[in-house]
Amino acid sequence: EYAVDKTAPSVPTGVKADSDAECIKISWLQGAEDDISAYMVERATSENGDYVKLTENLVALNYYDKDVAENNTYYYRISVKDKAGNISLCTDPIKCSLKADTTAPEIKTVSPDDGTSLGTNRRTVRVYAHDNARLSSISLQYKKDSLLEGYKELKTVSDINDGDKIIDIEC
Repeated sequence: EYAVDKTAPSVPTGVKADSDAECIKISWLQGAEDDISAYMVERATSENGDYVKLTENLVALNYYDKDVAENNTYYYRISVKDKAGNISLCTDPIKCSLKADTTAPEIKTVSPDDGTSLGTNRRTVRVYAHDNARLSSISLQYKKDSLLEGYKELKTVSDINDGDKIIDIEC
């Protein structure tokens, strides 16, 4: 005799969302079923909007959404799939927004040291910049010793979209 499992798992419970300046973390509790195979996370930009599947084979009890932007509200739903392929109903939507990025980026290191002359043996300047969320661009400028002369731009790197960046500039 064979038994075919046609019973969907229970809807995930304990769904929470929290954020920092970099990402939104969605978490939930594991269901009581012993045949859970994966969780699915969906996101929309309005509660009753079109939900897009972010992941469908997640085995963890949380998901970090890094593809988010400040000043936007996101809505998330979670569902679970069992080993027979049955899928639960989605959770009620939970909403979350990124927390504001109030920490200024910082230059961690510059090489060579300040005051070092660049010439035939040393022609590369390396800069390591860090931000708690995401750097959008880095601009490297220099100024000769003259007080009358303004800063001149060596290089600007844009569209970084990461918290850390090392750039090398050939002079």
